[in-house]
Amino acid sequence: FPSHDSGHLRLNIAPQKFALYAYDCYWDTFLEKMESAEGLDVFLELTKAIPKCIVTDLTAHIQHRKLKQLALDEEFQYMVSSEEAGAEKPHPFIFMLAMQKLKCTTDEVVMIGDHFKKDILGANHLGIRSFWISNQHFSTAIPEKVSHFNSFKEFNVYLMSNDI
Repeated sequence: FPSHDSGHLRLNIAPQKFALYAYDCYWDTFLEKMESAEGLDVFLELTKAIPKCIVTDLTAHIQHRKLKQLALDEEFQYMVSSEEAGAEKPHPFIFMLAMQKLKCTTDEVVMIGDHFKKDILGANHLGIRSFWISNQHFSTAIPEKVSHFNSFKEFNVYLMSNDI
């Protein structure tokens, strides 16, 4: 039975015994309920001839499951996870490994991300042109080589009228 200790609920169970079950419950439910960002399908069609690399702090295992669930596993040619790079974003190693896989330089790639500090500032620190897709706004100035869009739909309009 649960007991209370210092105002916290304790179930008196060994956490290790149920950790994998809880992990599987969380991710199975998450994957079942997740949806692609609105406009992502149009973005992928507009950029189908361009090789793409996912740069992620999640484990490769979870990212592969997410891509498969969304039927996007053939849309991305490469992936770099923090476990592979040995560092999380915004550390330069993870971006450098992605460029190595793509066989590109900082002038030949762009970063598209939703996390300002990890994705955008991390790439920008290396001089990579970045597109921040988020409906969040900061009071600080957006650095040079960074463009902000509220959604993929808005970004797609930009893509249709500009070369990146």
